[in-house]
Amino acid sequence: MGHILSVLETDGYVVGSNNGPSGLHVQDNGSWQHRGWRNVRAFSVAFDRDADAILLACGNGLLRSLDGGSSWRVESDWRVAEVLDVLPGPYTGGALLATAHGVWMWSPDSDDAWQRVNDGLDCPFVSQIVPLHNGYLAAAEAGVYTLRLSAGSKPKWKRVGVTSPARTINVSADERRWVVGLEKRGIARSPDGGTTWTYPLAEESIYATATHREDDNIMVAGGLSGILWFSADAGLSWRNAGKPGGGDAIHSLAFDDRDSLMTLCGCGKTGLHRYDPSSQQYLDHALDRAFVSKILTQDQV
Repeated sequence: MGHILSVLETDGYVVGSNNGPSGLHVQDNGSWQHRGWRNVRAFSVAFDRDADAILLACGNGLLRSLDGGSSWRVESDWRVAEVLDVLPGPYTGGALLATAHGVWMWSPDSDDAWQRVNDGLDCPFVSQIVPLHNGYLAAAEAGVYTLRLSAGSKPKWKRVGVTSPARTINVSADERRWVVGLEKRGIARSPDGGTTWTYPLAEESIYATATHREDDNIMVAGGLSGILWFSADAGLSWRNAGKPGGGDAIHSLAFDDRDSLMTLCGCGKTGLHRYDPSSQQYLDHALDRAFVSKILTQDQV
């Protein structure tokens, strides 16, 4: 299986246009195939290696597939909707969900499978969650929050430093450096796990970030302006690397497994672009008129 994408929507406003399906798209032998239900508003996707499952964060809840996307089951109930991000765990076969109404933890083997985890959040809108060694980090409407898990205590979020609306978070391998994409304030960067912060990129709404898998000093970021920002010094400085989608907003980013700096850019209405930030050249383009909301590369599956 190649790259996996979640597609939030396709251009449905052109009369007579042949719109493609939203939902899950998988690259197989160089071509893109849609898997599962059509017209699913898919905000994010994750792969659970332990359960060999694909998790799809959707407007109508959590969908899970155990056969590569051929069949799906809605795992959440009526309480869980507008799921914006999903992570496997912390319990085997379960998931942690970021939603417009707070965070939910799914433990399928528990008597009470769904637990709301909102204690400590000043605003329940959470757009992304990333794992830490002993907890989680969340990008939320009221800023950046940490959640530390310990046996016998109730999970509680704690806000750290940034109070602007946060949209995306990137954490280094040693978990000390955090790079946060903000609404209208660009990038916030902490070199010490949230103790101190600087703002190296301002006056931009950042919706996506990605770190190179072999060198975590190399990063890309993108957002509302459609500019791909490139950093070679772990987010200390950023340069304009062009507009892969011709100015369309960038909502998802990943480094391509096939080449070192080639960047996969998911844009709001122009699909998926493979782009060389060094030469500022397009290499190819797929899923035209699709809103690509999340990209998983081969090494994440």
